[in-house]
Amino acid sequence: MAALRIEERLYVEEVIFGDFVGENCVSRQGQNFALFSDSEIKVLAEVKGHLNGKSARQISQLSHMEIGYLAAKARDFICYELMLRTALLKCDN
Repeated sequence: MAALRIEERLYVEEVIFGDFVGENCVSRQGQNFALFSDSEIKVLAEVKGHLNGKSARQISQLSHMEIGYLAAKARDFICYELMLRTALLKCDN
């Protein structure tokens, strides 16, 4: 993220969440949805709708119930491809 700040491709704004202060990273460039397939855009929209209004703590708790997290061993990388495939299957149903 520091490299993106240096390149001035994003800026960070401070956001207050009740008693907590957080950061909102905002792109200085517009979105390029051509990089995503229709299925991927559908997944992103679903995730955004599902997480909208949730705190970082709530999102963390939810993520720890996802198949990618549960399938990973301690200190191992989470298989985001597995999570994406699972999400795509959910969207197809």
